[in-house]
Amino acid sequence: TVQEVNRRVIHLLDFKNAAAIAGDWTTGFQAAIDDAQLTYARLELFAGEINITDELIISQTNGLSIRGAGQHATIIRISAAGKCGIKGGTALSPGPVASRNKVTIEDLTLVGSAGGNPFTATGSVGTTSHGISMTEWHHYELHRVGIWFFGGNGLNLSESYIGTTDHCHIGGNGGWGVYAGISSSGVGYSNHATTITNSEIQGNQTGGIYVDGSSSFNILNNTIEANTSVGVDLIFASGFTITGNYFETNGAYSIRVGNALSAAGPAVGGTINGNHLENVSAGPVTAGVLLNYAYGVEVSGNFGYRTTTLVSLTANAFNCVVGPNHSTDPVVNLSTDSMTIASGVITSPSILTATWTPVATSLTGTSVAYSARYFRYGSNMTCFITITGTGLASTADTTSLTLPIASGRVSTGVCTGGGSVTTGAVCLVSGSSVILPTIAATTRIDLTFSYSLV
Repeated sequence: TVQEVNRRVIHLLDFKNAAAIAGDWTTGFQAAIDDAQLTYARLELFAGEINITDELIISQTNGLSIRGAGQHATIIRISAAGKCGIKGGTALSPGPVASRNKVTIEDLTLVGSAGGNPFTATGSVGTTSHGISMTEWHHYELHRVGIWFFGGNGLNLSESYIGTTDHCHIGGNGGWGVYAGISSSGVGYSNHATTITNSEIQGNQTGGIYVDGSSSFNILNNTIEANTSVGVDLIFASGFTITGNYFETNGAYSIRVGNALSAAGPAVGGTINGNHLENVSAGPVTAGVLLNYAYGVEVSGNFGYRTTTLVSLTANAFNCVVGPNHSTDPVVNLSTDSMTIASGVITSPSILTATWTPVATSLTGTSVAYSARYFRYGSNMTCFITITGTGLASTADTTSLTLPIASGRVSTGVCTGGGSVTTGAVCLVSGSSVILPTIAATTRIDLTFSYSLV
């Protein structure tokens, strides 16, 4: 742009003082920022390590650019514990002069004092020592920025609007990789029109990305991996998108929506699609996607690998659409597609338990284990049953199973897999029980039934 061509350029080396010569660039770096931030200037940094002992403050600007020589070439290392790397802003600052407007930070890495590994959650935990802490930053851009080893959050957002974070690597921090919470000013003063894209969010102690009280929050095409508790924890946002991301080994959930009820209400109007949800080394996770306090959220076109449940919904999720999604169980090499709920209200999908009906010739086998899941939508319910064991076998019309249902009518069921049984074999219904078809010795039987609650 014309503005970029005509922009004043200053160099950090021009602010080299006695302290910098001795190895501490704190005062020189801050002086360079103070000089650049009021004049729409670009501050150029040199390749190599820049050591500081206190946080760098961006107090007010209407156009500041800080550019390093490359994400792995310019390393800003802060040695003091409990300090942010770059910080600026207070809630509800008066007027545009006091806000941080049009800030760009690019091609550098900030390294905190917490220690650890940017690929695994090993850093020590703090509360306020964030890598970059923004309050009331507008039209900000972070390009090719690394944020490692801070005790707090890697990127901490509050009341910051119209921002882009791309091609960044945020890892090994004690808190969240990215934290975008409700401002101290209250509901409605949070983060809007925010995009995180083509970045790596890895190995952060609390979790990958946290979002609350926000709108138009977009998480696109990132790798979100090895964060301790959850990949993305979206408590509240309106009009959000989580698309095309690769998730792996993020605690119990890849994505949680409305895990707790926000002061702003349930999460509303979002899409979760085209994501790869995987947990390899640590075994199956609880769910790829959890919808709790969520209204009008669509979950479709996602792939799950080694997830106990691909999509889990609670009784607090309403008017949500699920499917089609696809998951693979690598243990038995079975694949299943999630069902599609096209409209209406979804209520109380749950994990159930039940017992066998004692009959003279019940299911044979050893180490028999039973599990069932059902989806309830309106007055209809569908139940998915899995039976595992060694040498499982049944004889037609004699092996009976009591269904986990308190009332209602049950239609004829279908056996979708198990030994020599024909896929789609009919299971007869007798009262509140079903009778299995003939099944030769196998290690797993899968059944599907539909219920009517009226």
